[in-house]
Amino acid sequence: MDGEELKEGLSNLSDTELTGKIARLKKSLSSNIGVRLPDGGEKLRANIKLHEDELEWRKRVGSDQVFSCSCIQCML
Repeated sequence: MDGEELKEGLSNLSDTELTGKIARLKKSLSSNIGVRLPDGGEKLRANIKLHEDELEWRKRVGSDQVFSCSCIQCML
């Protein structure tokens, strides 16, 4: 799965699912699995970063929408 396919898959996850997946990936990385991987865990760290970037983007977009317009239609 390339980066674009992964990003597309992330957009289908809810915020709760995304947060849970980030936690699981970080737990895997912190359990020393990274050092046993052929790349030393670089792909796993990159995957975590993609997930965190998606979550951060959602927070920014959500915040912008709430503060840039106060009409009820924009909040839905």
